[in-house]
Amino acid sequence: MSSSERAGNVYGDVTRPDRQAKARPKRKATESSESPALRFVTSSSFDQITGSAVLLNALFIGMQVQYEWSGETPLWVNLLDYLFCLVFLSEVLFRIWVLGLQRFFLDPVERSWNWFDTAIVSISTVDAAISIAQQSQGSSSSSSGNIGMFRVIRIIRITRVLRIIRALKMFKSLRILMAAVASTLQIGTYAVALIIAAMWTFGIAITQVAADHWKEQKAKGVLLADSDDLMVFFGSLWKSVLTLFMTIAGGIDWRDAANPLLELDNKVGIVIFLFYVVIMILCVMNVLTGIFCQAAIETAALDKESVIEYQMQDRQRYVDSLKELFNSIDDSGDGKCSFEEFENSLGDEKMQALLRSMDIEVRDALSIFDMFDVDDTGEIDMAEFITGCITLRGNAKAVHLEKMKRLGKETNHRVEVLEKNMQSMMRVIEAEDMRTDRRRTS
Repeated sequence: MSSSERAGNVYGDVTRPDRQAKARPKRKATESSESPALRFVTSSSFDQITGSAVLLNALFIGMQVQYEWSGETPLWVNLLDYLFCLVFLSEVLFRIWVLGLQRFFLDPVERSWNWFDTAIVSISTVDAAISIAQQSQGSSSSSSGNIGMFRVIRIIRITRVLRIIRALKMFKSLRILMAAVASTLQIGTYAVALIIAAMWTFGIAITQVAADHWKEQKAKGVLLADSDDLMVFFGSLWKSVLTLFMTIAGGIDWRDAANPLLELDNKVGIVIFLFYVVIMILCVMNVLTGIFCQAAIETAALDKESVIEYQMQDRQRYVDSLKELFNSIDDSGDGKCSFEEFENSLGDEKMQALLRSMDIEVRDALSIFDMFDVDDTGEIDMAEFITGCITLRGNAKAVHLEKMKRLGKETNHRVEVLEKNMQSMMRVIEAEDMRTDRRRTS
């Protein structure tokens, strides 16, 4: 095996190469125990196939709904609809058969998606069965109750489009966006509650002002028409709440709602409305936007698959740069780096940058040659060089310090035990010498 191949093996476990060597047969045994069907179901190819089918089905459903306006759906559209239903039902049953019920429904990573798929496919299957039954009986034999149920099922059919979320999960950017949206749902619930409470409170106050004005006008014999702006925007509590919602959601310009309040003799209504606008638009909405953005950013930063992918790419780039550096150090080209070659390379800028990244001074660099030379041959190969550099990369972490502390305690304990054994042996030797001297004197 060449040094570059050994370096590639080091990439899997840089701290304990022997551990990787021991673990490799287990990995091969595990892979060999998996059936071809299981490897296919858990592969990315299977996800791409099913994702493509889901995307095609989403496009087909849109076309199918468009045909509803024609009054009569072509036969080939219905057949293609049943074909999609059969494909998705077969997919779910195939995954259940390969993975098993326990892994399919209880796997901590994929169980939510599997339950989601099962629910959508079950609804689609019931929909297809009812559609076939309705067509076999004929439209004239269907009662009004059956027609109503049929329409409900046809509306539920649209839920199949939701499976497109599963397909979009395969794309990194879309997966991050969906995770960010999901992370803001809990905050969004409290945000909606806060907005509703504010609209309800301010709506009561403004409606009361508008109602007082309506009563005053009625007492004077003037009846406000339903088309009057005050009645349109604040003619009831529900209208006031809706107006306040549209004011902050872009449904109307807040000036349109403020104009009828400005015409009132009682200016309390316009003061309350302006205070609501200032509080909601300038304070509450901006704060909520900032909270949502922060939650989305944190979710994107903590996306497990993205973090793992970035770390693997970063580590691979680091290993590639170490390979290039080692080849530049190896002047002889024999895949080995002697002490002289290592010493001569200390003047190279790349080597100095590497040492600085490991917080090692150039004057202390020669001492790490012995650390890299694990087999004590006086030379280091590419695998030993990469292993040593990755091991020394970064600062010491708490786990390293704790490990050193435990090793120190174990060493002190062994030294104490050794010291006690030495003292016991000395006492035994002294006692034996005393007995020997007594025999000689006697």
